Amino acid sequence: MRLRLNHPPDNPNPALAVPKLSDLTPDGQFEDAYKQINYSLASDLLSEVLKITPYTFEKLVVDLLSRMGYGTVTYGSHATIASGDEVIDGVIMEDKLGFSVIYVQAKEWALDKVVSRQDIQNFVGAIAEKHGDGLFVTTARFSQQAGDYAEKHQIILIDGEHLANLMIKYNFCVSIRKTFEIKAIDTDAQAEYQD
Repeated sequence: MRLRLNHPPDNPNPALAVPKLSDLTPDGQFEDAYKQINYSLASDLLSEVLKITPYTFEKLVVDLLSRMGYGTVTYGSHATIASGDEVIDGVIMEDKLGFSVIYVQAKEWALDKVVSRQDIQNFVGAIAEKHGDGLFVTTARFSQQAGDYAEKHQIILIDGEHLANLMIKYNFCVSIRKTFEIKAIDTDAQAEYQD
């Protein structure tokens, strides 16, 4: 089953209508096709992620952050036991040398679930005395109130769509199927042959 991401398939405003494929330049058609492939891939990725266990999801999130260039990591029960708090699912370092700790909350929830302000408040409370930053990652989405509260307390939020797009961007749990080279005239090289 393919899950639908939170992007509008059609633009309800005719003044901002998306051009038909035939109206686009070849480059525009290529870019549009690329975006559609990535939307489909992101949806498929989320479907696969929802099949794993919550503990494995915590590991997946921390491993993705490691792929993104963050430093030493711990995850799952190791982090929970070390922190003494069940709200913290992982601990990562902002850089490879271990400066600045980031506490991670990772929740594998159904796509139709909405992370509430209370969920964010609980996380903020858990890391309040720990002198670090917070990152809340979910396969679901965040309510407006959760987003506002997180912004006020400088908590970074990653919803399911953003998570899937990060996995694609950092080649995490995906592989390259095809590579296309788009070439253009090198005017500097051509200038050598001009009279």
